[in-house]
Amino acid sequence: MSQVIQVNALSHHYNKKLALDNVSFSVDEGDFFCFLGPNGAGKSTTVKLLTGQLTPQSGKVMVFGKNVKTELQEIKYHIGVLTDDMRLPKELTVRELLEFVGRVFDYSLAQAKVACEDVLSKVELEEYADTQIGHLSSGLERRLGIGQALVNPARILFLDEPTISLDPMSSREILRLIKKLHDEGVTVFYTTHLLKEIEALCTSLAIIEHGKVVLCDSLPKLRRHAGASVEIEIINPQNNFTAANTLIRKRGWKISTVEEHTILILFPSHEAAQASLRDIVDMLQANNILYSRVGIRQSSLEDLYSEIILGER
Repeated sequence: MSQVIQVNALSHHYNKKLALDNVSFSVDEGDFFCFLGPNGAGKSTTVKLLTGQLTPQSGKVMVFGKNVKTELQEIKYHIGVLTDDMRLPKELTVRELLEFVGRVFDYSLAQAKVACEDVLSKVELEEYADTQIGHLSSGLERRLGIGQALVNPARILFLDEPTISLDPMSSREILRLIKKLHDEGVTVFYTTHLLKEIEALCTSLAIIEHGKVVLCDSLPKLRRHAGASVEIEIINPQNNFTAANTLIRKRGWKISTVEEHTILILFPSHEAAQASLRDIVDMLQANNILYSRVGIRQSSLEDLYSEIILGER
């Protein structure tokens, strides 16, 4: 699979403040690439450098094998961008905005109208085509923001925190739309700090902290090296819970989470959890601790994020 984005030793300053520090990563064609990090980590700066809104000060950014610094015009016709600070003109109708964007890309009026109708269908805004943008809900306006990024035949869609400030229902609708676009073959570059919403969507990810990329890989590879827990569901916890906890701690195993009927024993990898599973079962049976299930719970993306950013593991 070909790489459509290649970033090498990218750094950027705002006056004397270092926003990005020697950042390197790549994105494969067809990826749903998630760029994760807390607020102020450098996510938006990276998007703006990748899409030509800022000029790289040092390092190299290649998109479709072309240099963003010297070949930006050729790149622009194949990418769509929704930034976290994008403001749409409230006085225009949905149709007027989409046709205007088409004209910006040098479409004829007829071509712009065709592109507009195609986008209206893709983002499911046909019934709002002649509504002024200022009269749209925040969820519909965000959907239009994605729509304007699709007027040109975008092969990569850059989405910088597209669900920020939206209510849960609007967020779900936006994510459903983005998944549909990705399923149709669009490469997605998605920045967020809201991990749960995109865990089921992303295929690869990078985590950025204080302007440095601290991790970058495909999600399956990361999960193989991420931590895991052995999950024990206790029967009659009033009698068995304390005894199980005491035995586990004596063995030197770490209890990461304790729920009402469940004990989670933390291990550094899936392999380590698997290797200890038989010992845990033997320990419970030897001490007559009743359980309904013992199994392995793979760490979630949020667990991995917490391990790296919050130092919780």
